[in-house]
Amino acid sequence: MLSFAAECGIRMPDNIIRKVASAVQHFRELAEKNGVRVEWIGRVEATIADHLKSWGLWEGESQAASMTVDGHHVTGFHLEQQFKGNYLLLSTIDGKQLKYIISKGTPEHDLLTKTGLANISDEMKKELVTRFLLPKVSGNK
Repeated sequence: MLSFAAECGIRMPDNIIRKVASAVQHFRELAEKNGVRVEWIGRVEATIADHLKSWGLWEGESQAASMTVDGHHVTGFHLEQQFKGNYLLLSTIDGKQLKYIISKGTPEHDLLTKTGLANISDEMKKELVTRFLLPKVSGNK
């Protein structure tokens, strides 16, 4: 983008890019004011956040790359909304890759949809891991 801006004679492209990045981080507020359905708000917001994070422009909360939950080493936490609206929870716990589908119509699904994937806190991540993935490590599910 910076090369393109230089070729086109755009002055202060860094400043413009940062202003746009800051503005799109407030997508949720604008979408809610304009009656966008909550499931679409979450999907668009997650896409915006992913792109801004990859460009180093995300101003939101920094998420932990790894964490310890009940004595287990958890890495690679990933949560995404699937085509039909369910959420796929993925993580590696003590070296074992695990997954869980959070189905539509459950309280957890409703909470994730309302919160938005871009706004999931580390505490919420730990809660999801504890509830859905740790039982698989222990062999209970």
